Amino acid sequence: MPLRAFSRAAHDRRPCPETVFLPPEPEADIVIRELMRHTRIGFVARGVAHLVPVYIKFCDYVVDWKHLLEEREAYTSFQRAGFADFLPPMYGMWHDESRAFLVTGEAGFALEKWTDLNEEQWDAFTKRLHELHKSGFHHGDLEPRNVCVAADGRVRLIDLGSVEECDCHDDACDTECSEMETLRDSSGREIRFDTTLYNGRS
Repeated sequence: MPLRAFSRAAHDRRPCPETVFLPPEPEADIVIRELMRHTRIGFVARGVAHLVPVYIKFCDYVVDWKHLLEEREAYTSFQRAGFADFLPPMYGMWHDESRAFLVTGEAGFALEKWTDLNEEQWDAFTKRLHELHKSGFHHGDLEPRNVCVAADGRVRLIDLGSVEECDCHDDACDTECSEMETLRDSSGREIRFDTTLYNGRS
């Protein structure tokens, strides 16, 4: 849906505190508070909407809108598959003639390293990730920066722009998801349950 009014960022593409008006009714006033980081398609900013914290992922060029559309679809697919608790809320995607952005809710603080998760959080995270793999999904960019811990201690995934189908299911033999194998190797941490995928039906 098109934007009715959209305050532009500064000339260097770094957003200053400004108000973005999002239709439909009632209008949601989003105030951009802070630039988080630049991405390959634009930048991510932190803001508030009616006192609720939000994150806004901007796409600078029309040719790259497909990346935001794919990420929005990934959020929808995860939610439909029963993984809404493993993600921040996704509020929607808006655009004007030249720029689009995806708005999501608060996810918590992003990890700097895998050891930022305590043992209980690590176990809960890896078990939920295994369930995600069994449902046929790869996160696709599983790094500490894309995993957050919320105020209630729950662990959530963010940045779904690289999600892909999990193709680790093999009718000929039992196997472990390659993403889980990479996580074990890169984290140096023990995964204390059987992560084998039994022909996609375990």
